[in-house]
Amino acid sequence: MKIKILYFLFILLCILFMTLFTGQSLFSVNIAESAPVQSIPTSADRNKPADSELEFALMYYYGFGVPVDYAKAAKWFHHAAEQGDAEAQYHLGLMYEEGTGVSQDHAEAAKWWQKAAEQGNVYAQKNLGTLYENGKGVPRNFQSAYIWFSLCAANATGHLQEAAGDQRDKAAEKLSADQLKEAQQFIGKWKPKMEIQD
Repeated sequence: MKIKILYFLFILLCILFMTLFTGQSLFSVNIAESAPVQSIPTSADRNKPADSELEFALMYYYGFGVPVDYAKAAKWFHHAAEQGDAEAQYHLGLMYEEGTGVSQDHAEAAKWWQKAAEQGNVYAQKNLGTLYENGKGVPRNFQSAYIWFSLCAANATGHLQEAAGDQRDKAAEKLSADQLKEAQQFIGKWKPKMEIQD
């Protein structure tokens, strides 16, 4: 994501320098010679790849070049999430969890975080573990919580890794020896799924 933001900023700087050095705006057009321009695709324009839809979602979510609009962000995250984009699935789950731009719905948050977590998104793994730990949107299940916290702790870094490890250890205290062994066997065999669809 940082690369995408840096690329976006690079393009903006190029446009600024071109405008300064030529004395003419790159956006000035002769109306008589121009074709109609559509700045942002509509819902009818569904042939864009998930990356483009994710970029539109992030623009509206964070207000990059457009006013913050959580409802539009949710729409674009949903388009990208349906195509299997784990980052979009994570953000959409976050919006459902918080009720930002959509009605709050813990079951929908769990659904999207499950999809992102299965692809290896560590933030979704931790959040999904928390939902299982608290029984929000999913039945309370300390074994599932333990699994997702363990996977997050194994792949995250810094504070996230530490927090997931602490939550994993607390969930482990609530498991029988058989449940813990079963969860550890599952973790040992676990591999992330790739969901991106063309």
